[in-house]
Amino acid sequence: MNEPSAAATEATPEAPPADVGEAHIDLMEGFDARSVESWEASAAAVVNKPRGEGRQLSVEDAVDSLRTRTLDDYRVEPLYTGASSPSVPLEAPGEFPFTRGGSVRPAELPWDVRQAFDDPDAARTAEQVAADLEHGVSSVHLVVGRTGIAPEQLATALEPVLTDLAPVSLAAPDRHASIAGARALADLLAGREVLTQAPEASAQGSFGLDPVGHAAVEGHEGPVTLDEDSLAVVRAALDLAEGRDLAPMRAVTVDTLPWHEAGASNVQELAAAVATGIATVRLLVGAGIAARDAFRLVEFRVSATQQQFQTIARLRALRRLWAHVAEQVATAEGADWHRDPAVAAARQHAVTGRRIITRDDPSVNILRGTIACFAAAAGGAEAITVLPYDTAAGLPDAHSRRVARNTQTLLAAEAHVGAVTDPAGGAWFVESLTDHYVDLAWRYVQGLESGGGLADAGMRALLRRNVVAVDQMRLDRLATRELGLTGVSMFPLAGEVPLQRTPRAEAVAPTGTDAATGQEAAAELALPRSWDSLPFEMLRDRTAATALEAERPTVALVCVGARKDFGPRETFAANVLGVAGIVPVAVEVDPAADDLDAAVADALHAAFEQRVPPVAVVAAAPAANAEHGEAVAAALRGAGVGGVVVAGKASELPSADSSVATGDDVIAFLTQLLDAMGVSR
Repeated sequence: MNEPSAAATEATPEAPPADVGEAHIDLMEGFDARSVESWEASAAAVVNKPRGEGRQLSVEDAVDSLRTRTLDDYRVEPLYTGASSPSVPLEAPGEFPFTRGGSVRPAELPWDVRQAFDDPDAARTAEQVAADLEHGVSSVHLVVGRTGIAPEQLATALEPVLTDLAPVSLAAPDRHASIAGARALADLLAGREVLTQAPEASAQGSFGLDPVGHAAVEGHEGPVTLDEDSLAVVRAALDLAEGRDLAPMRAVTVDTLPWHEAGASNVQELAAAVATGIATVRLLVGAGIAARDAFRLVEFRVSATQQQFQTIARLRALRRLWAHVAEQVATAEGADWHRDPAVAAARQHAVTGRRIITRDDPSVNILRGTIACFAAAAGGAEAITVLPYDTAAGLPDAHSRRVARNTQTLLAAEAHVGAVTDPAGGAWFVESLTDHYVDLAWRYVQGLESGGGLADAGMRALLRRNVVAVDQMRLDRLATRELGLTGVSMFPLAGEVPLQRTPRAEAVAPTGTDAATGQEAAAELALPRSWDSLPFEMLRDRTAATALEAERPTVALVCVGARKDFGPRETFAANVLGVAGIVPVAVEVDPAADDLDAAVADALHAAFEQRVPPVAVVAAAPAANAEHGEAVAAALRGAGVGGVVVAGKASELPSADSSVATGDDVIAFLTQLLDAMGVSR
C-alpha cells in the first residue's frame, strides 16, 4: 500500500447552500496588520524580560526556547500560520476520508455516554448498571474475565439492560475470556430486539473479540488464527446487521488500550490500531467473510488523555488512515464501498487512559478525566468512557461513578461541546499535527506489514520493543518533571489520607498454553503494563511503610538569610521532598549571627528537640550560598547532621553530599536520599 496523503484523499468542496451565501467575517478588521517577524520580536521581549544583563537571547534563540518536541518527534511551534499546515481537509463530516468524522453529530446525543463496569459481583454490577442507565449513561461497557465479571454471570449483570435501547460493549484481559464473554452475550441477545429504538449516535455495541490484540497482550509465540467459537460470534453479528445500514453489534474491538498502558506514543498507538485492524480484516476475509462486512464489524477502542490536542489529532488521524486502508481493499475489488461511512469510517470508543490516572491526590483525576473527555468529544469519538477518579485505588464507589458520568453530561448538555462537529478542524496546529501522525503512523504500518503484519509474532515483538524504548523516554521526562503530574511529581498533597477502596483483580500476564488457541504464551513477550505515576508511588510507599513502624522520614529544610531571598528555593525543595512523602521541617538560620555554629545548633534543637535530623537541605539564594553556604554546611555537620543537600546547582555548595535543581532527575535524587536516610526499599 502507498503512503496516504491529504491531497490524494481530498474531496472536491461543494458550493455553499444559497441561503448561506458567501458572507465573510474579517476578524482582523480595525486592527493593524502584524507580521510573523513582529510577533517574534514581541515574544522575544517577553522571554528576555526576567533575564539579567548579559543573558539576553537573540530573537531567534528566544523563539526557539518556546519550541518543544513530543515523543513522536513532532516540533511544537509557538505560533502557527497558514504556512504551518501542509493541508486543510475540505470534505465535510461523513465524506471520505472521514478526517472530520463519520457524520454530523446529532444534537440530542452527540456521543454515546458509555460507563465501565468491572466489579466481579454480578448482583452488585446489576445495581450499578441500573443506577447509571437511569441517570444519564447510554450504554454499558462490561469487563469480563479475571478482571471483571465471570462470563457465566453476564446475564445477571446485564439483567436491567433493555437491549432495544442500550448498547452493550465487552472487554476482556485475555482471548479465552473474550470468546467466552462474546458467546454468552450472543446467547443473551438471541431472540431479543437489539437497538431497534436506540438513537443513531449510540446505535452500536460490540462483542469485543480481539484475536490479534490479545495475542500481543498475552505474548503468543505463534501466528493468530480464528477459532469456530469466534466465527460463530462473527456470524451472529452479521445476522443482527442484516438489513441495517449500521451494524448494531460489532464483532471485533481493536483495543489499543494495552499498547497505551505499555507506554506507546500517540503514533505507536495509531500504528497498533491500524496494523491490528488490517490483520483482523485479513483473518475475517480468510474465513469467508466479505471484505465490506469485515470492515462493518470492526470498531476501535482508543485512549484519551489530558494531552488534548494530541488526542484530538490522533482520533482524526485514525479515521483518515482506516479510510485509506478501506480504499485500498475496495479498489482492489473494483468497488467503492470505502466511501460509505457506515463501513469505512473508523468507529472509536475513547476511554480515559489508565496511564494518566494517579493513586495519590486522586481528586486531580477529575480534571484529567474532564480534559480527556473534551478531547475525545472534539476528536469525534462515537462513544466515550470516563474512568472514575478513584480507579487507581480499587473498585469505584457510587460518588466517583456519579462524577464520571456527570462529567460527560455536563460537557454534552451544558457546555455543548458536541454541538459543533470537528470543532478543531481547520486549526493550523491541529491540521499539522494530524498530518504528522498520519504520515509517521503509516510508515510504521508499512514496516510492520513488510514483515507479515501484527498477525506475526515477530512483528508484535518488534513493535513491543519500540514501545518499551519510547516508554523509557517518557520516564526520563517524568523524572525531570518536564512531564509534570499535578499532585504527584508537582505540588504533592502533604498529609494525604489514601482512599480506601475494594481492591480490584489485576491482569497478570499468563504463561503456558492458551486455552482458546492451544498456543504457547510467554510472559517475556507479553505487553508490559505501567502508568505514569508508578515510580513516584513507589517512593511514597517506602516512606509510608516506614511511618507504620516509626515516624515518617523527616529532614531539616535549612533556610538561610531573609525570606524574600530563600523563599523560592524553600518552596521548591519542600515540593521535591513531598514527592516522596518526606516531611520538611523549616529551620531558619541567620548567617550574620556572631556564633554561626551555636545558632545552627540552637535552631535545629528548637525544631527537632532532642533528635538530630539525618539530612539537612540548604535552601538559600545563590548569593547567600556563595557567601555563607560552606560555613552553614560545616555548622550542620558539627551539630551531628549526617548529610547535607543543596537546593540548587551543585557548584553553589561544593561540599554538599548531593544537590537538586530544576531539571534534575528527582526520582534518582529521592531514591538516593531515602537510601542515605536508611529507609528500606
